[in-house]
Amino acid sequence: MIKNNKGHLYTKKSRVEAIKIARNDGKEVMILDDGFQDKSLYKNLSILCFNSDQLAGNGRVIPAGPLREQFSNIKKSEIIVINGDRNLLFENKVKNFSEKIQIFYSKYIPKNVQDFKGKKLLAFAGIGNPNNFFKILKNNNLNVVKEVSFPDHYEFSFKDIAKLMKVAESLNLELITTEKDFYRIKNPNKNISFLSIDLVLDNQNEFLNNMKSYIND
Repeated sequence: MIKNNKGHLYTKKSRVEAIKIARNDGKEVMILDDGFQDKSLYKNLSILCFNSDQLAGNGRVIPAGPLREQFSNIKKSEIIVINGDRNLLFENKVKNFSEKIQIFYSKYIPKNVQDFKGKKLLAFAGIGNPNNFFKILKNNNLNVVKEVSFPDHYEFSFKDIAKLMKVAESLNLELITTEKDFYRIKNPNKNISFLSIDLVLDNQNEFLNNMKSYIND
């Protein structure tokens, strides 16, 4: 959103402080990243996202599982977006907690795959589940020779990048990462590329209308 100039980014240690500043700037709609667990704020709408490969995993909370809080708290959300294939069993599990939750499906559409065809790649990522990124590369028939995973929201140091470049050079590979990670790298080297991806919703108009109904309340 920010990269496409469709919004403004406010970063503060306190979300409350950031929202106050945004409202003073005339902003009417605030979108929080990872805001579901923040109990200090009233939210008109909560959207939870899942990947069809992992969904709720073993149903346990970190560090025993992938969830950030008990699965039963899903009833506090209004919309769920599942990226990947439809899963009726999971839908029924969600509906057992709340019939009102709207479920939508999405998929990733890579935009610059052709740039990497015929190349040998070292792929690295510091997102929630790097394997999802690696899978996208392989599903698009890209030659991923080596994969390197970092923790979510990882802040890449100069040393990290230098090490990756050294490994890539020794194996005659090109470096590729996620767009999110690329823009987190300070002064990214010209030898690092990213896979540009669009997130496409199956029922986009219905999703947007659903969102607007909460925003306009």
